[in-house]
Amino acid sequence: MLESFIRTLGIFPLLWVAIFPVSSFGTSVGEIQDRRESLVPEPIFNGRVYVQEAGRHHSKTVVLIHGLGTSASRDWEEIFPELAQKFHVLAFDLPGFGQSDAGNDLYSPSRYAELMDFLLPQFAKGPVHLVGHSMGGAIALCYAAEHPRNVSRLILASVPGILHRQVYSRFLAQSGSRLLPDIFPQQDAFLDRIAETVLRRAAGKPIPDAWILFTSLTREKFLQADPVRIAAFATAVEDFSPLIGRIITPTLILWGTQDSIASPRTATLLASQIPNARLKWMKGAGHVLMKEQPKEFAGTLLAFLREPDKSLSITQVTETAGSFAAISKGTGRCQDQSCTVFEGSYDAIEITNCRSVLLKNVRTPSVRILESSVIIENSHIGPNKTALSACRSEIVLTGGRIEGEIAVTSEESRLDFAGVTIVGKEAAVKVLASEDPRSGRSVPAALFFSVCPIQSPRYSGYLHGARVILPDRPL
Repeated sequence: MLESFIRTLGIFPLLWVAIFPVSSFGTSVGEIQDRRESLVPEPIFNGRVYVQEAGRHHSKTVVLIHGLGTSASRDWEEIFPELAQKFHVLAFDLPGFGQSDAGNDLYSPSRYAELMDFLLPQFAKGPVHLVGHSMGGAIALCYAAEHPRNVSRLILASVPGILHRQVYSRFLAQSGSRLLPDIFPQQDAFLDRIAETVLRRAAGKPIPDAWILFTSLTREKFLQADPVRIAAFATAVEDFSPLIGRIITPTLILWGTQDSIASPRTATLLASQIPNARLKWMKGAGHVLMKEQPKEFAGTLLAFLREPDKSLSITQVTETAGSFAAISKGTGRCQDQSCTVFEGSYDAIEITNCRSVLLKNVRTPSVRILESSVIIENSHIGPNKTALSACRSEIVLTGGRIEGEIAVTSEESRLDFAGVTIVGKEAAVKVLASEDPRSGRSVPAALFFSVCPIQSPRYSGYLHGARVILPDRPL
């Protein structure tokens, strides 16, 4: 086991490429005349990585990074031939998957990004178009943030693991993997392994997450030395906050409206936090978009890659995420109702004793919520003395911005922020005192944050994880 760990620190071997006869992994792909396969020794995991490419006479390269699953780069077989007609297409079996070498190693997005940095100069000339699906999207995100000059366009499809793992595990528990159609053999068992890994770890263990991933011994004990479990866990616990805001590449985010593996909240989060991003929903699609709707996926991808750079302005991208109505609708009110929807501009919004309320693409100076459950998406609240106040309520917020003297006040409420920018001149979040009737002591409020930029006199930076806030210690 120690030897396995030491191997990850080994000396870089010389690049060796073995060319094999073309073998079809799908009728249409096998008919590609210039398709080539390689096994390449690599220094990151000290093994061999399987590479396939086609359309090598084209000057521009599209790199396809697969997600978790036994199919590995075969996930792209439905769209591979069409892309190869216009681009040099490059796809890998990530180490631990498919025909690449596997072992008890640290299969994390950041280490896979290191592998990409080693491999791409061997196969591609100049900046590439980078396409990542599921865990592959997390890898693509890491690479684009660390090497922005090497990526011309970034496409992120159905990316899990961006939400904090406690929030993500709740989503998995609520959605249920059985909602997915049967896409590949042993799918249920595979998805159960992902959910089990994340949910089991969310319950807490006696050692930190980083220690579980750090050595072969702990990976064996907690993750059974299984590459799928290791990669799933590493993706779930990685904090992408420092990376997302650094992406300058024009980005397309593709998501299925019926995705039960990668929370749709993540799509809104990414569109809100990546400066030059646009979001497209694929109606009726689940998690494996390129297999479920290959024609729409390939068509959307090719259209994005063909667009002139000047057409990908931030202004246009912002408009595609949902624009705000210029004319105010006055004060919006909901009382003793369910499923009320607010959209557009309001002088204020007041919600009392309501359930399943949705605020979507809203612009308003203030929102007051009492004894209600509310979802807020891609909305701008403030500026105001207090922009958002919540009392005995449950609120899930995704994307958008909240700003005020005190941006958010909370009293006996549960708030879950994802990709929300919170700016407070006096405080970003203030908790109003409430007492435990048995002890008479003040009850602290636990708020959840996933990739949230916070700016206040007391805190400046990203928050990612649960945060306990005391009445006398605002954020």
